[in-house]
Amino acid sequence: MGKSPDSLLLVVSGPSGSGKNTLINFILESRENVSHSVSATTRPPRGKEQNGVDYYFLTFEEFGKLADEGGFFEFDEYRENRYGTLKSDVVRRLEAGNNVVLDLTVPGAVNLKKEFGDKAKAVFIFPPSMKILKERLVARASDSDETIKKRMRFAHESEIDKYGEFDYVIYNDVLEDSKNAILSIYDSLTSCDRKAKKTAEKYKLANSREFAENLVKKLREEADEI
Repeated sequence: MGKSPDSLLLVVSGPSGSGKNTLINFILESRENVSHSVSATTRPPRGKEQNGVDYYFLTFEEFGKLADEGGFFEFDEYRENRYGTLKSDVVRRLEAGNNVVLDLTVPGAVNLKKEFGDKAKAVFIFPPSMKILKERLVARASDSDETIKKRMRFAHESEIDKYGEFDYVIYNDVLEDSKNAILSIYDSLTSCDRKAKKTAEKYKLANSREFAENLVKKLREEADEI
């Protein structure tokens, strides 16, 4: 897949409710020449939403064809509509020389890393606790109790132990610290900022593996108690 030598592909992932969108939005607000890819969906436009700006609006047939052709890094179904991250949109932005930051599911992030290898950098976001993770999902008031249970079970059984597939890990317990961490990682990969590079070092998986292992153990114990 094509990629400008001067562009960065940074994927941010973690369990639903871990806070990855807040951290991505902080990067978008704080830095120039960085964009967030536009997802595809089968749901109809709402209000003033524009095709190619808010979403790529596809029919179920168009979406299914792209999925069969391997056109998505990930796709999912929510409330009888499908949503996915288009490979073509990401590649187009990279080839235009833009830095691209993505929020993907953990399986989607792993798939992207397999395709791009070291050309993409991935950050895993750990939630402060399983209790807070559940509170955040409940506070959204957008999912049923059963869906929340499924998300919690998936986080516990299939996501938190996948941090080893990522380049960096952030424990999102103090938001301001996490914002500093994600921006330092971004700046360390896009500039010669020595301070950012020094700060980013402590979030590299190679330097945080023991901490991450202990954290996963703690989160699993919490999950068993909820």
